[in-house]
Amino acid sequence: MSNPKVTLALKHLRHACELADGSYAHYDEGMRRWYVVTADDLEHYADCLQSDDPAIARDAYSHWCAGTQAVEMPKDWEPTEAEQRGTGLR
Repeated sequence: MSNPKVTLALKHLRHACELADGSYAHYDEGMRRWYVVTADDLEHYADCLQSDDPAIARDAYSHWCAGTQAVEMPKDWEPTEAEQRGTGLR
């Protein structure tokens, strides 16, 4: 993974992995759900993290969630080893 924005975003997500189809899965502990997002979504998260607006940077995750096209996965879904692209869960 050579995209620095995606790398930054993944560092700030507790449980995240790249999937074999090029999308990414991350677990939101508050919602107790997995979400699947695109690299563009993760780049948007990095932009929120690095925002010049302190209100956005301080609460980047909430701002990102409001602006992402994340797909909420079924309650019992989690990425299998076969679906992961070697990045593993963080």
